[in-house]
Amino acid sequence: MSWKIILLVLALVLVAAIAYATHYYRKFKIIQPYPYFLFRYLFLDYAMFFVNWAPSSLGMFLRLLFYKLVAKHVGRNVTIQMGVEFIRPENISIGDNSGIGYQNFFEANGGIEIGQWVRIGPNVTMLTTNHIMDRRDVEIKKQGAYSKPIVIGDDVWIGCNSVLLSGVRVGKGAVIGAGSIVTKDIPEYAIAVGNPAKVIKYRE
Repeated sequence: MSWKIILLVLALVLVAAIAYATHYYRKFKIIQPYPYFLFRYLFLDYAMFFVNWAPSSLGMFLRLLFYKLVAKHVGRNVTIQMGVEFIRPENISIGDNSGIGYQNFFEANGGIEIGQWVRIGPNVTMLTTNHIMDRRDVEIKKQGAYSKPIVIGDDVWIGCNSVLLSGVRVGKGAVIGAGSIVTKDIPEYAIAVGNPAKVIKYRE
């Protein structure tokens, strides 16, 4: 097979991928800007996959280097474990000395701000986007969506398998118990657990 045929095949594959991505974008009314969506669909997801799952200290170094380039801000001494997935990393800010646990999922259409010295356990999910569902005569999927930022203060500890929903703010020094669903703001130095998360006491 000559190089001309190879180039032709690659060009056809690229055109087909762009056509499918465009159809997907329009069908599901993706709220990301189209150029970014296309770049992510064609290139960024593949690069992020290999970086996110690279093992050992080399993987840690690659993730830190990669996200310093594409994220809004990544501070000093930040650790990002294997399997973390960032949607719209350019809207994510991580403060100094913070750690992101294994297989976290951060959807940051509305922006995610993580303070300094924050500890986030494995399998934590942050979702800044929610569906609009006010009307009953229109399918939820067709009503669109809205995004609000998630803000995590300094010195916060978020336990494994927790979920933080759009618009919540977790105050400085707060603790979120494992498996909690955070739907409302959590005050400073509060310890909150449950679904939905409720304050059970404050750190002394």
